[in-house]
Amino acid sequence: MDLLTFFARQQGIFPGRGVFLLPAAPWFGGHEPAATKRVWDMSIPSGAPIYLLADANPSGTLDASETTITVNGATVPDVDTYVHAGVPALHSGGMREHAVLDLVFAPPPSGHYRIEVRARFEPQSAGDDAAGETAAPGGGAAENETTLIYDFIVKPPDVLGPLALRDPSGTAYATLGGERRRIPDSDTLRLLGYPPDMIVSASHETLAAIPEGPALPFLREGMLVRAGDHPAIFRLQDGKRRWIKNPQSIAASGEEVRTIDAPVLQTIPPLLDDDLLLKGTVSDAFHVERGSLRKVPDWQWVASRGLDPDNLLFVADRVLAGLPQDSPHWMMPGGAWIDRWFDSPALGRSMPYRVYLPPNYDAPERAGRRYPVIYLLHGVSGRYDEWSGYGVDQVANDLLADGKFAHTIIVMPQGGMGYWMNQDGGTFWGDYVARDLVEHVDATFRTIPKREARAIGGLSMGAHGAMQLALNHPDVFGIAGAHSPSIRSQESAPAYFGTNGGFARRDPISLVRDLTLSPPPVIWIDTGDKDAWRWSAEALREALLERGWAHEWHVFPGEHDGWYWGDHIWDYLQFYSSAFAKVGIPLVR
Repeated sequence: MDLLTFFARQQGIFPGRGVFLLPAAPWFGGHEPAATKRVWDMSIPSGAPIYLLADANPSGTLDASETTITVNGATVPDVDTYVHAGVPALHSGGMREHAVLDLVFAPPPSGHYRIEVRARFEPQSAGDDAAGETAAPGGGAAENETTLIYDFIVKPPDVLGPLALRDPSGTAYATLGGERRRIPDSDTLRLLGYPPDMIVSASHETLAAIPEGPALPFLREGMLVRAGDHPAIFRLQDGKRRWIKNPQSIAASGEEVRTIDAPVLQTIPPLLDDDLLLKGTVSDAFHVERGSLRKVPDWQWVASRGLDPDNLLFVADRVLAGLPQDSPHWMMPGGAWIDRWFDSPALGRSMPYRVYLPPNYDAPERAGRRYPVIYLLHGVSGRYDEWSGYGVDQVANDLLADGKFAHTIIVMPQGGMGYWMNQDGGTFWGDYVARDLVEHVDATFRTIPKREARAIGGLSMGAHGAMQLALNHPDVFGIAGAHSPSIRSQESAPAYFGTNGGFARRDPISLVRDLTLSPPPVIWIDTGDKDAWRWSAEALREALLERGWAHEWHVFPGEHDGWYWGDHIWDYLQFYSSAFAKVGIPLVR
């Protein structure tokens, strides 16, 4: 469901997931016609189970005999046992009950691997394209054969795997490379940083398929540890490791220093003391400043700050990804963004999101301060970090420095391709945002929990979603921003928009004409002068004018693309900040 619904063009380990997702063929979700061959080259972290979506059919049936899977030339036997029917996921924007052929490989030892998937797709009728956006696999040919090739290297283990396994008796194991190692007790499990939802039950048969190595050492709060002969010493504190900058003080105190395996030490999350240098397996190195990570431009910059590159600490990539990150050192500092996840009752699953917290959010002197929230929704093929790709965090920092933007929390959730609505006969994306996400954010962060202090905005599909959510939930959102809205007519809308009254309840233009709101939300609309969807923004504006609802209207030079949105984030953020002030929300600049 992750790959079909959210991550069709993505790969890797995502917030809330302990499995490495191999990229899926985009035609499985109806995003493009099938190709004869698709090849991916990548590196995969050691110790992670690997998920492969080998085939998917939105018709609900799948003939496994038409698919062959090989690993390093050896054929995977009995692939029909890996076929599952009734998997709900999006295809061309509409929910379908898919049949899928998918496998999870146990964490492989380090080395080079090549997985090939050869499959035939039967032609599908034009009616299978629910949204009218892309042709289904087959493209009118008699049949279509395609090959997926995953060529990857599993690196030698430098940290424990992202997933802890628990056997029926309650014993927990971590993976290191291709082996499992027993975790001796709950204190050790906690210090290794495994959240509860990354500990999964495993049968004796599953565990027997993974060779067992030596047990991990006991870890305790206050313990001093080091990795082999490396001079760095750490104290385990508050479930993390704190680097001892002055090891001579430890020698003088006579405290025992335990030696543990480097991958075990590097799995323990670090305490973010200022002037730490951190690095994962990728090339970027980070400097810790005010409790957040900032990328360093080069080692000359490190030396100029009087920092020693020999004190660079290695951190697991999955841990690094969950630490707060501020702007790189060559840009203006400010707030920090963090990737998180939460469980949505409306969707029945864990969902990732990115949150931007204003500067010094965790500082003791700001402990009681509360902030307004902007919810920003991505477009039709984006994901939760799309707005960051256009620079929203950096623009927020720059505007904060100029006094043109108030201290605000920004939340960027993950959606599918379903227009952020409660679909007719489909998924409750609207309840997921307006109920589950808002409740979670209010309970997790220091928000001002009222409608006037909540803004919702989006681009393209997200603009449609932001407007209909603000209008359908006026008690939740008091401000709405529609940036390049792509508002469907009933004739062009996917089936999950419904018809007649059902469509009207999901259509922003119909909602403006039909609803009586007192007061209506504070509204902004913008569009590019060459945007192919400009007509829908103008239709929304006409409906607002007919109702006499105040709003801001802007036509800027540009098209329906990332260049346009990136250029105008400066305008968007200042609108939200001024709208909060307009409705009486106390702001800090």
